[in-house]
Formats: sequence, structure tokens, C-alpha cells
Amino acid sequence: SRTVLAKKVFACWGITRPGAAMKKTFDAALERSGAKSTLSGETEFMWLPDQVPEEYSKCRALCGENERRDAADIPPEEYANGIKLIMSRQIAMQREDLLRETAHLFGFTRMTPALETALALGIRQAKARGNITFGEDGKVSFSK
Repeated sequence: SRTVLAKKVFACWGITRPGAAMKKTFDAALERSGAKSTLSGETEFMWLPDQVPEEYSKCRALCGENERRDAADIPPEEYANGIKLIMSRQIAMQREDLLRETAHLFGFTRMTPALETALALGIRQAKARGNITFGEDGKVSFSK
């Protein structure tokens, strides 16, 4: 997310509490970088200039405790890739089970409202990509 990127850039310079001028400099540098951005809910995600967010195919699941990400800092495209991985192994499951399995894949042990919102955006992205479909019985099925 843009927020995490800003924190990491400021941390490289030893800045823990950036002022308005520093934030403005960061915004200008980011603009000149040519990075792409997507908006999901209220969170802006940054992408390298040569990346196509709709074609992003990686899933950085379980990681070390010091590398753990907040649910809102993971782009829906990455959740969609995790959902595709889960559904390729399960074929079909209830939506609630898919939410829980996806949360576990990314290292979350309990469901919170923020996590559920982030995962719902991932499900929407997976559906838009044609990776999953919803049956009349409420089951989510793997598409491709």
C-alpha cells in the first residue's frame, strides 16, 4: 500500500515522524517514479511502472513475524491469487470457508471486520478475473 511504502522510504532515512514538507517531497518523488496506482476501498496500492495489476500472479503468503502485513496493506489482486490457489485444490466450498482458508493462507488466525472487508475485495477480484463462480446454493467454485 502507499502508506507502507511511505513508511519504509521514511525509515530508510531515519525519519519516524515526517512533516508536511517531507510528505510533499515523497509525493513528488513518487509521481516522478512513474509508478502505477490502484484504489481498493480507501487504500491506494502502488505498482512498478512495468507491472499490470490485473495480471499480477504472485501470492506472498505466510512470512516471518517481522515481515507480517496488515490485512488492508495486501492488494486484492494478491488475495485473488491466494483464492485461486486454494480453489484449485478444493474445487468448491462455502464462501465463509473460503474466507477462513484465505485468512489462514496469509497468516491471519482470527477474522476481524477489516480482514473480512479486505478478503471480500479479493473475492470480488478473483470473480472478475474469472477464477471463481458462485452457485445458487452459495458455494464458490473454481473456474480455471
